[in-house]
Amino acid sequence: MRGLPEDGSAIDGFLRKEGFKCREQEPDGVEYSLWRTYSKDFKRIDSNVMFRLVIRYMVQIHDDPDGSYDDNHQFFYEDTYLTVFDRQMIDEGGLFAGDKYYDEETESLRKVDRYEIRVSSYPEIQNLVGVLGS
Repeated sequence: MRGLPEDGSAIDGFLRKEGFKCREQEPDGVEYSLWRTYSKDFKRIDSNVMFRLVIRYMVQIHDDPDGSYDDNHQFFYEDTYLTVFDRQMIDEGGLFAGDKYYDEETESLRKVDRYEIRVSSYPEIQNLVGVLGS
C-alpha cells in the first residue's frame, strides 16, 4: 500500500505507532502463512455504536535459518474494512434533558456488519481516521 513502509517489521512498527492493535490468525488448512490484522476502535461515551477500522495483510512465512525477520516474513496487503458494532450498553441518562451517557462497564459487543473500504494509500486511511475520530 502506498504511503507505508515496504518491509514487514517496518509496517508493523509504523502501524503500532499510529495506534493500531495487531492480531494474528492462522487460516484453516493453509501452512506457512497467516492473517495479520491491524485495528483501531472508534467509540464515544454518548453512543452505543463502535466502528473498528481494520487493515489486513497475508503474511507468508519462509524457513531460511540465515534470513532476517523480513527475509522470512513477506507481507501482502489484502484489504481494509470497517466493522460496525452495537455496544449494547445500559443507558444511564444524562444531567440535562436530551443528554445520553452509557455505562461502558456493561459493554457487550454485537457485530452489526462489515464494509469493505476501497483505499489505495495510507493517506486515504488517515483521512478516514480523521473523520471517524471527530
